[in-house]
Amino acid sequence: MNWNLLLFVIFPYVATAVAVIGTFYRAVRRPFTMSSLSSQLLERKKLFWGSVSFHWGVVVILTAHLVALVVPETFLVWNRAPVRLYLLEATGFALGVWALGGLLVLGYRRLTEHRVRAVTSLMDGIVLTLVGFQVLTGVLTAVLYRFGSVWGLGVMVPYVRSLLSLQPRADLLASMPFITQTHVVLFFVFLALFPFSRLVHIITVPLGYLIRPWQIVVWVRREVPRLSGISWGSAWLRGVLIVVVFAVGTVWLPSALLESSALSGAPRLVQDLAASGTWLVLLAFVIFGLRWAQRTARI
Repeated sequence: MNWNLLLFVIFPYVATAVAVIGTFYRAVRRPFTMSSLSSQLLERKKLFWGSVSFHWGVVVILTAHLVALVVPETFLVWNRAPVRLYLLEATGFALGVWALGGLLVLGYRRLTEHRVRAVTSLMDGIVLTLVGFQVLTGVLTAVLYRFGSVWGLGVMVPYVRSLLSLQPRADLLASMPFITQTHVVLFFVFLALFPFSRLVHIITVPLGYLIRPWQIVVWVRREVPRLSGISWGSAWLRGVLIVVVFAVGTVWLPSALLESSALSGAPRLVQDLAASGTWLVLLAFVIFGLRWAQRTARI
């Protein structure tokens, strides 16, 4: 049998079917097992550094992958200037290394903390190893085959869209490097194992929290002043505005700025500095905005 057909056509559909059917069955028949099975009570310090690094790194990278799949023109516009291309590649590489470092901390924690090791299942070890290799192959691809945000738009995006349209094109990946092919196959292995692991907690998002009143948690170790009443609607709106402004700004603002009459005829260096500065301002907005939103809910 043609290995390209097996790995890049048949296996993706089988893995997707297993993920959908298995997750649905587990949600219906074993709903209370759909949890992250948190071990925070057993050890906190290593969990904080590992979990924060891994989740933030992976979430941002996955978001970039999704944007490239849905709106690839965004990356085409952004990468028109070399400075922005280098900035995007460096940011993606840094996020990958950050996520990989978080995974190493989480793995070290499960091996060295006896209480955490006691509640670690075989599937936990398999998933942690699998995700580690998945992130590692992504980082190696970024190092060995640079500018993936450019060539990926002509290879990976058409391949994924061909799967979604039920017209798979294995030939797009047949000539790709082994590391890149491994990165793709590991994703579908991850997808097939999804319903059998604690990874299902990804889809158990408590959407009801968005509309419920804020709940104040009071620590009794010391007396602290209570914030004056901040309605749940106001706090929720602040969080939504931060996310919306960042999303719209990241996708629209750099291209709109470059196409404006003020910068359309400016030297390339000025355009690059303006675009890079816009990105840094948006990043600072998110950091300080999240900090501000956090303070509004603090006692």
